[in-house]
Amino acid sequence: MKPPDTRHKLRPILAFLTRSQLLRNTLVCSLLSLAACQTPFFQPGGLVVMQSSIGYEDPDKYLVDSQSYPHYYAKEDFEPPKWRSGPITGSSMATIEPTDVWVVTHRVKEYLLIYSGDYQDRQCRRLNQLAHVGYIRSDGCHGSDYLYHIVIRPSGVAVGWMLLHNPERVLFKRDRYIDMNIDQVRNNGGWDEHPFTLRP
Repeated sequence: MKPPDTRHKLRPILAFLTRSQLLRNTLVCSLLSLAACQTPFFQPGGLVVMQSSIGYEDPDKYLVDSQSYPHYYAKEDFEPPKWRSGPITGSSMATIEPTDVWVVTHRVKEYLLIYSGDYQDRQCRRLNQLAHVGYIRSDGCHGSDYLYHIVIRPSGVAVGWMLLHNPERVLFKRDRYIDMNIDQVRNNGGWDEHPFTLRP
């Protein structure tokens, strides 16, 4: 006697397994593709360089203890120059005010990167008004793609903007990698007349 033909019962199971394998393989391939594409296609605005020799890096490599450095302040209100990145020039920036407290967040060779939470909020609100970027809550303006830093020398002479990717706005850590070469920063004017002063 021949054994019963059970192939008709196996077909739905095999079809299910085939679909499951296809879905799993598609998911794996998608994740691998994402992992391979985390380097930004262009350098974010904020730093003008003539030539890059370092390449894209994690800016967190250059973090410092802010409490080990004095704070910086502007001597007077002034309109800072627009950020530039290669041929790209950003929109006009919010006013820098003497009440803004600028703390040192990063050090790259002899240069310091300073950041002000008050200025970040003011610039975020400005962009929100101009282009409905970000969102305003009771605790301030949120949702900016970048954190606005200024590159200065320890003496307080500013060189230019460096915009770091906002960690809250990226999916993967590698999305924050940028060109950290600031040896050849070109001052696009407007900074020399407004040095920052030191206050311990």
